Amino acid sequence: GNKGFQPERDSILLIHGAAGSRLSWLDQLRGLDGEVNVLAPELPGHGDSEGDPLESARAYAEWLENLAVLMELPRCYVLGHSMGGAIAIEWALSRPNRFKGLILSGTGARLPVHPQLLADLSSRFREAVKTIVESCFAKDAPKELLEKSRSLLERRPPATMYRDFMVCNEFDAADRVEHIEIPTLIICGALDAMNPPEYSRLLHAKIPNSELTSLEHSGHMPMIEESQVYNRVLLEFARHTSSK
Repeated sequence: GNKGFQPERDSILLIHGAAGSRLSWLDQLRGLDGEVNVLAPELPGHGDSEGDPLESARAYAEWLENLAVLMELPRCYVLGHSMGGAIAIEWALSRPNRFKGLILSGTGARLPVHPQLLADLSSRFREAVKTIVESCFAKDAPKELLEKSRSLLERRPPATMYRDFMVCNEFDAADRVEHIEIPTLIICGALDAMNPPEYSRLLHAKIPNSELTSLEHSGHMPMIEESQVYNRVLLEFARHTSSK
């Protein structure tokens, strides 16, 4: 249960990935509540959020900045997963003073999408969903997790999913991430087949004030696959950056 916003606590804002929603973060909404204020807004056109999906990571970053202003949100930690990481990078570059720390999960400075997947998303949707689910989890992930994800994704509007993967494909901050000076935690699943760990290593090499943590048993969804370890890593990062 959410005990309401407690101003004396650190806040962490979670940005979901392509085709995601609040549901991506259930283990964080439950597991971090009581330690920090957890905010998990749904991007326009995702989950229960009204409106059309936006056209770029930068447009989503502006939308989130406006939301933060409306909510009078104090400086906070921002965690972006996958496409959400692209959005968090754009936001951090445009509004660094908003951030106590930046957390980049399963993402990269560029997020190229296989042309075949983009083609399948517009013409063979179920096939595309199958490919996505298979790339999302470590090979030994429980069958019911795969089934649940597949049925969830099959209910998403195909146009939104296509748009999200185009946002990823068009995102490129490769020559800009070195300008991020905020304390940054980079998390990758060692078995991530969607955005390989190499992407995270490159981010770590380019972002000066960054640390890299790899979750050995996770694919692309460590917040679900190894949620307790993931939550602990987040809290430790928040603790040691707040005390600086």
